[in-house]
Amino acid sequence: MGQIRARTTLMVAAGMWLGLSACELYVVDHAGQLPPQVVQSALSTEPKPEPLPGSDLVVFMDSTTAQLAGCRAISNIRFSHNGSYGDGLTLLRNAAIQINANRMVPIRLLENVENSGGPHLYQVKLMRCPEPETQGTEANG
Repeated sequence: MGQIRARTTLMVAAGMWLGLSACELYVVDHAGQLPPQVVQSALSTEPKPEPLPGSDLVVFMDSTTAQLAGCRAISNIRFSHNGSYGDGLTLLRNAAIQINANRMVPIRLLENVENSGGPHLYQVKLMRCPEPETQGTEANG
């Protein structure tokens, strides 16, 4: 009986030791003991993104129109952005230009209305559509 009890105690002690070794400890500073430089750098805002040339030509369209127009899907992009919603759209259009997309099909666009600083969520399908042909350039034969 004593040997079973010793094994059980040893197994419980080993289980607790293994369980506690996997825990991570975090220190939260509630008393405001961090130096103000650290807090200031964490709160600093990023500069406003500059639109790339041609990014104003990247527009949204629905998936049915994209299929009928002969567009091909290039990629999906999903990200969250802290800052203004419009700055996130600029980043989205810049990403489309960088991978040669000229249309975006929205999958999910969420603007954080409670906090204008974000995070805002963006998820779109990037498409490459053929350029529309100008009418009247070819003569009927």
